[in-house]
Amino acid sequence: MEKTAYPESLRKGKNAPGIAAEMWDQLQIFGRMVCDEQIRAEIKFNGQLDFDLLKKAIRLSFIAEPILGYKYVEHFWRPEWVTMNEIDWEEVVSYELMDPDRKNINNFLIRQIDPFHGPQVLIKLFRSENDILCVLLNHTVGDGTALKSYLYLLAKIYRRIIDSPDYIPGSNWSRSRSITQVSNQLNFKTKVKILIRSFRKQEKYKDWAFPWKRGENNGRKRIITRKLSPELTTAIHSYMEKHHAWLNEVLLAAYIRTLYGIIEPTKDLSKRVCIPTDLRKYLPVRQAGTICNLSATLHLNPGEDIGNTFHETLGLVHREMNVIKNSYPGLVGRGFFAIMMKLLPYRSLKKKLTELPEKPNYHVLPPWLINFGIMNASLLNFGHTNVNDIYIAQTIGYPDKSPFQLGVTEFKDSLTFSVCYQGNEETDFLIQRFFNQFENELLHLE
Repeated sequence: MEKTAYPESLRKGKNAPGIAAEMWDQLQIFGRMVCDEQIRAEIKFNGQLDFDLLKKAIRLSFIAEPILGYKYVEHFWRPEWVTMNEIDWEEVVSYELMDPDRKNINNFLIRQIDPFHGPQVLIKLFRSENDILCVLLNHTVGDGTALKSYLYLLAKIYRRIIDSPDYIPGSNWSRSRSITQVSNQLNFKTKVKILIRSFRKQEKYKDWAFPWKRGENNGRKRIITRKLSPELTTAIHSYMEKHHAWLNEVLLAAYIRTLYGIIEPTKDLSKRVCIPTDLRKYLPVRQAGTICNLSATLHLNPGEDIGNTFHETLGLVHREMNVIKNSYPGLVGRGFFAIMMKLLPYRSLKKKLTELPEKPNYHVLPPWLINFGIMNASLLNFGHTNVNDIYIAQTIGYPDKSPFQLGVTEFKDSLTFSVCYQGNEETDFLIQRFFNQFENELLHLE
């Protein structure tokens, strides 16, 4: 195997101290009890990449983003990221001929990265007439937006070294990975408003939940995708323009109506949906300086009655989203949790939070809609060949513990949806039923 000592060029200096593990990094470690905490991407090319150039670009990406070559180390008081002593580059990036049935691709996409061992990214090129590149990023080190940024970075380095073989990117040593990069953008008055709202009493809900088949924690892992046709995607955008709606609002309305048909909830259940929001929107250039977790969760609640028609559901979603947008989305509630994590020892906090899913009164969170946004084709340009398609997929949840999650990626003129889970053939049938009903909702927009 090709192993090398971690290059001095990637270190802060000899015997350099570790990098603090931020609040969101720690939360992902705690989340390993309910899901695999990996984010993955599959990129389909119209042609072939140069594998030697790809390997070189990946090595250089570790210079640009040193945290990728670190491992997560736990201590009693605070965890940290510590440099790996050596990197096995054959583990980081590998090559394999593509199976006709894609079995080897699927097996790679469901792999798990060990944050305590590192590295924090794994990449594999599947060779055929048209290559497929698969990238796994450990959620402990970065979220979906971080993965998008890494893919753009990798493509940029690859393009650069085609013409300039000696190119070496700058290193993001000094860039913040914490939420302070957001709070630093807020004035004192805004911070006080957010803090006051954070301490308001939160309503308690009895949430609806997807009818996963129980007891399938040892079932096979699956990533199921459904790609909408360009014609249907165009029709959705036309509907958005006609009704002055955002894509997320249309998808949320379709999602809620589909879940209503699948779950058949009683009236006493809340129809809340969890929506991740990217806190980078509060930054001047809407992006962090380095790979990190910088997302929070919103809860959209359309109320007890979702309406009889799609348009009525969309109206409910639109009004609720307007309320959320005017309430510092993603920031309210964070302050209290950040204080708790500052005051309590890491070991104590980890013990309390990781024991929650094992308690008899543990309730699975409501369903999630995770919009990874638009993949920019010009930034995802590898030079030698064009990208035909790409999707990003979320973590694989464990039944009985993890909520249902629907991921969506937009690229060029199509939308790709993903559901990741463990289960058997009965679970597969349920997921296909969900996709059929969800697509049917979008097919009949007026």
